[in-house]
Parts: sequence; structure tokens; C-alpha cells
Amino acid sequence: MKLVDILARELKEWPEGLGDAVGQTSDGALHSENDVGHILRTDMAYTQCDNWIMGVVTRAQWQAAVDALKVDDAPAWNGEGYPPTGIFCEYQSTESGVWGRCEIIATRNNAWIVLGDDYDTDFVTLEALRPIITPEQAEAEERDGELRKMYDIACQPHAETLMASLRLLYDAGLRFEAKP
Repeated sequence: MKLVDILARELKEWPEGLGDAVGQTSDGALHSENDVGHILRTDMAYTQCDNWIMGVVTRAQWQAAVDALKVDDAPAWNGEGYPPTGIFCEYQSTESGVWGRCEIIATRNNAWIVLGDDYDTDFVTLEALRPIITPEQAEAEERDGELRKMYDIACQPHAETLMASLRLLYDAGLRFEAKP
């Protein structure tokens, strides 16, 4: 297991006085080097990582791993019914219409207050919430959006023939690249 994963699970707070990056000794203690080259170490030993000789973890890497564990431990919502407070999901911004990750922090009168990745809060309805989608689902959603645009262009009233529809698609920027 990587040192960052071990520390995310076992280290409750960053060790005071060890600086912004730590490694691990052969006995599992954490260490760092101070400005004058002295080795500083913790008294407590942690689970030995796979590559303790080379493993170094920065404070930022540790914090990101801790935050990721919080997301993994949060209750899940499959999109049915009302989402509970404390879950992570996606919401559609009322300003931009773009979907982004958020945490549900409160509910009021069939609307939800969400905290987005940018630490801004938003007040949204159930229609603007969905479970977190996979990268494959996001790609399919983007493709379907582009196909809807193509369909709208190709089916315009003055496109009476297939060739006219294809001309409209070409004029709108559709190009095919040869696949090897």
C-alpha cells in the first residue's frame, strides 16, 4: 500500500514540526529533514508502506487523500426519492446550467442547499440533482447532446433532402476524420 493511503487512514492530523513532506523509516515512524539537514521523526509508528525507502508524501497529498476518504464514506443516493443531507452528488448550476460535484448540506421546503467544489453554495430543486456519473456516462451525455444538435440542424424545415441535411451539418462544422 502507498504511504499516502496509509497516512490518510491512520494519521488524524499532520505532525507538528515535520514540515510539508514526510517519508517513512524502516520501523514505520515518519521523518523529514529540517533546514539544516537534521532528521526529525515521530514517536508513533504507522503501517509500513510498500516502498518506504522512496515514499514521500506532501501535506497537500495527504489532505487530498483524507478528503477522498470522506467522499467514499458518505451515504450514497441512487437518484430515487429525496437525497439525504451529507451525500455527495452532482447539481446543475442555476447560473451556468453546468453540472458539477456538490455536497448536500441542508434541505428546506423541497429544495436543497448544496456546497459545490468551488465552495459556493446554491439553492436547487430536485430536478437539478443527480447521482455522480462515471466518466463514461459523462462522455455518452456529451455525445448525445452533440447528436441532438446535429438532429436539430438536419431536420430543419428547409432541408428537404438528405443531401440538403448533410450540407447543413457540414456548414455547422461537422467533419469526419479517417480512422487508421
